[in-house]
Amino acid sequence: MKLQYIAALSLLALTGAGCATRSVMVTEPDGIGRPLTSKIEAQDIRATVEKMAESLISDPGVLEATNGARPVLDIEPMQNRSQMIVDMRAITDSIRMRLIRSRLFRFVDRSTSGADITIMDEQAQLGLTDPRKAVRGGKQSAAQMYLTGAGR
Repeated sequence: MKLQYIAALSLLALTGAGCATRSVMVTEPDGIGRPLTSKIEAQDIRATVEKMAESLISDPGVLEATNGARPVLDIEPMQNRSQMIVDMRAITDSIRMRLIRSRLFRFVDRSTSGADITIMDEQAQLGLTDPRKAVRGGKQSAAQMYLTGAGR
């Protein structure tokens, strides 16, 4: 009886020791040791933007279009079609800045909104602006290329 009791305790101890858990930490492949999460972090956005911009800049069709010229590029805000909350404006701005630094493109000026144009038009019609100093219409460069996208 004692032998069976000792054998049962030994078996229980071995089983319990086999079920002991160790903590395992899965980290990002960059070697810094941050825990791997499902959240989108700033370094994820930077890496994605860099990869997207490099892909665009090194594309043979883009290289052919920019050969010796700096075409005017219009960048539409990226759209978020995922379930995650992502600042797509920040991604669009980061891509724009990376492409500006590449010096391969000129960009459409989107700083003047439709409301601003309406106000300037009204001021001109009311005689509030000096026609000699006003910038003539049609002097802005039109976009030759468009960049749009969506995150999924």
